[in-house]
Amino acid sequence: IPLLWEDPFSIPTQHYHCIETYLCFLNEDSKAKFNEYLIIDNLLLSNSTLLFNYPNFIKYLDTSKICQSIKYWVDTLVDIYNNELGNLVYRSLFEVFIESEGNLLSFEVVMITDYGCDGYFNDNIDLILQNPKLTYNIRNLNFDHYAISPQNTISFLKFLYSNCNSISSIIFFFPTYGIGHSLSLIENCLTQIIISQHNLKKISFGYYINPHDSLLSLKNSNCSNTLNTIIFCFIDFKNIINILQEAFDQLNVLESIHILYCDSLNSDFKYIMKKEKVKYLAILESGSDDDKFDDELFFLKDEVNEFKSHNIIVQKYNDLCILAYDYINNHL
Repeated sequence: IPLLWEDPFSIPTQHYHCIETYLCFLNEDSKAKFNEYLIIDNLLLSNSTLLFNYPNFIKYLDTSKICQSIKYWVDTLVDIYNNELGNLVYRSLFEVFIESEGNLLSFEVVMITDYGCDGYFNDNIDLILQNPKLTYNIRNLNFDHYAISPQNTISFLKFLYSNCNSISSIIFFFPTYGIGHSLSLIENCLTQIIISQHNLKKISFGYYINPHDSLLSLKNSNCSNTLNTIIFCFIDFKNIINILQEAFDQLNVLESIHILYCDSLNSDFKYIMKKEKVKYLAILESGSDDDKFDDELFFLKDEVNEFKSHNIIVQKYNDLCILAYDYINNHL
C-alpha cells in the first residue's frame, strides 16, 4: 500500500480520486471551507474510516500533475471549472501533507497554463516556506520558473539552499523574460544552491538563463567528486566557453554531457570535449558558428567517428531520458 501512495498523481487512470482520500485528513474547520462550493459531506469523510495515514506516504510531487488531478476532480463536481475551488484544493493538499509529516524525495515545480492553475504555487508558497520538513530531504529538484513571480522565485531558492543539502539531481529552467532586475539575484541563488549540496550528481541548465556564475560555482563546491552529468538546453555558449573549461577541469567524475538546442557550439567547444575526455556526449538540433550540427549528433557519421577517436561515446538523446522516480531509486 505505501508504494502505491508515494506518487499517486502519476497513476494514469483516475489519478484524481486520491484527492478525496487526502481531503478526509483535513480538520473540521478546513473541511468547512468547502461548504460554500456545495461540496457534499460524503465526499469528505472522517479519516477514522481509513486504514492508513496515506498523506504520510507521499514521496514524489509534481505541481503540474497535481493541477491536472485537481482539474479533473473539480470538473466531476461542477459544470464550469471554479478556479477558487481549485486553489482551495491545492492549498488543502499541501496542508494535509504537512500535517501528516510527509517527507518528499522529489519535488517538481512545473508551471503550465493548460489547467488554469498556474497561479496556485504563487498563492500558496507560504506553506512550503514555513514548513521545511516537507522538502528538506529531497533528492530530485525540478524548478521551472515560468509563471512564478520573481519575488517568490527568490524566496523559494533561498529556502532551498538554506534547508536542503541532499539534492542529487537539479533541473533549472528559467526564461529570462518577466524577471527584469531580479535576474542577478536569481542567478546568485542558483549558485548558492549548487554550493550547498553535498551529493550533487546531475544538473541541468535551461531556457536562456546565463549559467556563467553557476558554472564558476562548480569549481569551488562539494560536487567536484560527485557530479557526473551536465545538461544544457537553449543555452548560448558564446561567452562561457572559457568558464566551461575551468569548471570541467575541477569535475573529477564528469562522464556525460547533453547539449539540446544550444548556440555557439564552435570548434573551441569541440576541443574542450576532447581535451576533457568526456565519456558520453549527446547533441540535439544545435546550431554553431564554425560548425553546424543540423540534426542530432548521433546520426552524423563523420562527427561520431571523430569523437569516437577520442574515446567519446556519442549517444542518442532519447535513450538518455531518465524518470525522476527511476533516478532516485537507483541513486539512494
